[in-house]
Amino acid sequence: MTTNLYHQAIAQTLQTQYNLYPLLFFANGTLYLSEGKLQDFNRDEFINSVVQSFNNSLQQLGEKPGNQPEYNRKTQRFENYVFTFWTVAQLLDFLKANSQGKVKPGWFQEYLQKRFNSYFKDAFGDQEKFQELFHIEPTRDRDPNFAEKWAAVNRYLGGILNLLRDVYLSPDEDWVKVIPWLCQPLHLSPSLQTSLTESASIFNRAGTP
Repeated sequence: MTTNLYHQAIAQTLQTQYNLYPLLFFANGTLYLSEGKLQDFNRDEFINSVVQSFNNSLQQLGEKPGNQPEYNRKTQRFENYVFTFWTVAQLLDFLKANSQGKVKPGWFQEYLQKRFNSYFKDAFGDQEKFQELFHIEPTRDRDPNFAEKWAAVNRYLGGILNLLRDVYLSPDEDWVKVIPWLCQPLHLSPSLQTSLTESASIFNRAGTP
């Protein structure tokens, strides 16, 4: 698909700027025909125009109705190629739209139990310490509104963290740059930031809290 867009970008640039039209197509090239005298050819300007046309085509492809980026909700990661077709703003809007969802009563407690049966025990010790660290009252599990908000933030922040780690602050497999970058605008306490940094390897395997 990208190869076809690339050839289309070349053809469009030659037609609009140099009045050249494709006449014969070969396996290793295309013969173009001009209506008159060939204009002065500037190699750098031509390449820049082709690149701009190609990028515009990719952008339009990503904006077509019904198109959605490939996103693994379990690992909270986009496929790397999506950054060719979608802007950061579009990916953040996608995360926002796909973070909301209903959860059943008791979801939060089941969620913690599942995490502590796998990776969170090494990071936080037990659920009581985890709830103390994040200032969570045990009875909040009975509030479906709280659980839905926690689930939404979990999904949204998980996607954002991986966007930062995989693309904009990469390589950053251990979140050395990601966590301080995110903690500052969220005004997280130094103790919580330290705990998150120390538990980065856990989150890499289990996902965000």
